Amino acid sequence: MMDELSWETRGRAARFHREVDWSKVLDPYGIRRYGWHVLENLWEPGHHPASQAVKDLRIACLGDGSAVWPAAAQLLPFLVEAANDRALENRVAIVRMIDDIAVTGNTAAQATLAGEGRWYPHVDPAWQAAWDRAAPLLVPSRLDPVDVRAAKAAALGEAAGRADELIDVLRERCAREPDENVAGLLAESVGKLARHAAHRRDEALTWLRRLRDEEGVALHDLRDRAASGLELALTGHESGSAASGVRAAGTEAVPLDRELGAAVLGRVPFAHMLLSRGPASQRDVGLRLAASLMSRWRSAVPDLLPGVARRVDDAGSEHRALALRILAMCGPAARPFADRVAAHITEAEEPDAVARRNAIWALALMGDDRCVAPLARMLTEPDSGFHNDHSYGDGSTPWSGHEINLGEALAPFPAHAGTFLEPLLTRIRNARPDYRLGMYAIIRAWQRDGADLAPYFLDLLDRRDPLADVSALRRVHQGIVSERHRELLREKLVPTVPFLHEYPDRIDAFDFQKLTGDDGPLRTLLASLERPGDGAHQRALLLRVCSALGPAAAPMAGHLRATFLAGPIRESDDSALVAQALWRITGDPEEAQRVLRRADVTEYSRLSLLAEIAETHPSLAETVVPRLRDFCAQKTSPFGSGTFEVMWIARTLWKLTGDPRQAAPPLIELFHTCGPPGSARLTVLEPLALLAEVAAADPESVAPAIPALRALIDADERPVPHDQWRSVRDDDAQVTAARAVLDAATG
Repeated sequence: MMDELSWETRGRAARFHREVDWSKVLDPYGIRRYGWHVLENLWEPGHHPASQAVKDLRIACLGDGSAVWPAAAQLLPFLVEAANDRALENRVAIVRMIDDIAVTGNTAAQATLAGEGRWYPHVDPAWQAAWDRAAPLLVPSRLDPVDVRAAKAAALGEAAGRADELIDVLRERCAREPDENVAGLLAESVGKLARHAAHRRDEALTWLRRLRDEEGVALHDLRDRAASGLELALTGHESGSAASGVRAAGTEAVPLDRELGAAVLGRVPFAHMLLSRGPASQRDVGLRLAASLMSRWRSAVPDLLPGVARRVDDAGSEHRALALRILAMCGPAARPFADRVAAHITEAEEPDAVARRNAIWALALMGDDRCVAPLARMLTEPDSGFHNDHSYGDGSTPWSGHEINLGEALAPFPAHAGTFLEPLLTRIRNARPDYRLGMYAIIRAWQRDGADLAPYFLDLLDRRDPLADVSALRRVHQGIVSERHRELLREKLVPTVPFLHEYPDRIDAFDFQKLTGDDGPLRTLLASLERPGDGAHQRALLLRVCSALGPAAAPMAGHLRATFLAGPIRESDDSALVAQALWRITGDPEEAQRVLRRADVTEYSRLSLLAEIAETHPSLAETVVPRLRDFCAQKTSPFGSGTFEVMWIARTLWKLTGDPRQAAPPLIELFHTCGPPGSARLTVLEPLALLAEVAAADPESVAPAIPALRALIDADERPVPHDQWRSVRDDDAQVTAARAVLDAATG
């Protein structure tokens, strides 16, 4: 892989390898490892790689924001280098991450993890020296954009170890700073540093008083910031800080807990106290703190759930809604309190709509049938409060409100699919096309979990019901429909080109062939494409039609060769599709391989087709399998990308060889490199599911993964991002998947 990198990238990569102890750059709550790519991606062009790198680095250094982990000291020199590189577009995010690490380093208790799984905020001992060395390099430059200067000015207020040196530097920069906001931030940082200065404190206070008392409208913001800096220097904390605000209803759990530091010896008893007595605002903070603790510690759930459940009947509707939301967060673990929750699912029993919706959501996640009728009614409401999206992003937003998810509410109830189908189909027909995919996923999940829905959809088709949904039918029907249904589907056929989005009452030629076995519409479509012209879309469609028809498209083989293979190949994507189409038409592996050899296609595209050919030509498998392993070795580095490709390779190796020793290594590596459940990218659940199948065939093949699997299952601190509504359920899902592998391996 290094051969593919530029000299500049190689130089940086060599320094990353040499100067960073990568054994310390870990996901602090899980088993994921990071490496040099996570730093190199900060310099990658395009927003996504750099943005994802910042998120990964933040997790490695800060976790959920409550502690400074060993990765922070290791990575800081390169984070500062990136923050000063004018070629990077995400410098503000990098500086703010450094600032957040420094804030945590200055406010978290200087303690290690306590016994019996209880947690105290802590700071890696190497952090302070690393920060003292790096801080002077973050002084704002006149060449920095104003937003970068502002971020740097704020961050430097946390450089307590260089206070005397930086006070003079920041005062000088403030005098020359043209932007009033940046100047104000510099003044405020001087106040923060004055708390720690041994020699420059009095000078800093005099300077801040002078700024505060200067007249002039143009200096209004600077004067306010100087006053704030002066208060910081004299009192040691900002007015209204979290340390003095445990009764503030809006206090976030992690900053509150960090400010409490080592003063509160047991957070679970403290949460009990807040939940059980005191004013309403105190109970609110108790609920939030309980949610935070349960999202982090498995042992906190049985301790705190009873106290949370008592707040379900609180006089305040906001407390009831929050308590019910927390019970929903805990899912099956909250089943002992299902009766209490069920008393809040009707308007007569619970007048508050948010609390009522949270009660229905909680029962759904418990798998309690009492939510079925009200949930079906909610499906008919245009503003039900449930979201249609079937994915969850990267989980970077703590306590996101976008987690009350329609798919997860309905998934536990395949036995009640008949109750939900009509309102769900109505919702599908009225939804935007790009929202329908998530709702179709619900139907497919019901079918997978034992509900036989094909007869229902065929009956709708028979009755010409307006809800007859052919997109749903093709997801649940196996085999070929009857001749009568074929003719009914023909009425819904779009004979020209496939739709870009799903339309419930229409079917294209490809799906018509799959459902009916009739390739007539595809042949008609092929005839219209025999002279495809130069349009990339038309060329790709022609090749797709030929691939779908297979031997039935034999008359087109010569046309494909003359159109695509005579002379230089115009597009690498075309060449892979041409090879696939010719293979499916002729069944000649040699011709397909010749096209691939002369084509400039990615190794993944090449191997995809070779693996397909090897399924029917075992002799080719002897050549393909080593190439799959070699390609996999490049992708399964704990520092690299390509997890989707590796998952495909693992499945392909298992399919081609049936050898657990071939399939297990990439799956074990994916277990160490994939993110936790709930993220948009490949998660640990998919490799663990296949690993369980492999373990059942050969328990010894998964032996290298056993210690990590046991560690995941036995951990008290959840190896998933904390302080999110999904934390408990995501953790439960990966524990279940890991236990399935262990059960298969141990019999």
